[in-house]
Amino acid sequence: MSHYSGYFPFFSIVLFSISFGLFGENALLHWFENIGLYGGMLEFLSEQELRILLFVFCSITCFMLLAALKLVAETFHEFAVLLFVRTEEDAIKVRVNRSGLTILLIGGFVSVLFTKSIFAIGLIFITTKVVYFFYYLYQMSSVLTPLSLIGFITFQIASWSSSIVFISYAFLKLYNSILASLPI
Repeated sequence: MSHYSGYFPFFSIVLFSISFGLFGENALLHWFENIGLYGGMLEFLSEQELRILLFVFCSITCFMLLAALKLVAETFHEFAVLLFVRTEEDAIKVRVNRSGLTILLIGGFVSVLFTKSIFAIGLIFITTKVVYFFYYLYQMSSVLTPLSLIGFITFQIASWSSSIVFISYAFLKLYNSILASLPI
């Protein structure tokens, strides 16, 4: 089972991408109708082709974003393991423990059922990640000392917070520079 559970994060990313893709497709179609672009697009593509194109675009975009977030999360995790796990045997136990990955897969399946609401998909996504994080901390508590566990949690929170602040700052700077360059 351990071999197959290694694919659970990939499948959960695919399922969440499908969920966000289906919602994005419907939202873009509604937006195109509101701005009057939908009729013109139907001259080039049939309705089904347009739906498939928008679904593929939204799903691939979400897949790339979620895969990038997983890569960043793995990097933060491995660095935290390097800093806070004392022995190599314990580090191997931390890396081999894949029992919580089922939580991610279940969250992906549940998200597919709620494709009409971005709030529900987002809530399921965040809840899945938080439940997985606490389950993982519970599993790691047998390997880490209480002080190391606190350090591990603090490192994760600090890493994600600083990343979010940095990316938000970069987007705000880009947005302000674009606004400043407009001839208004």
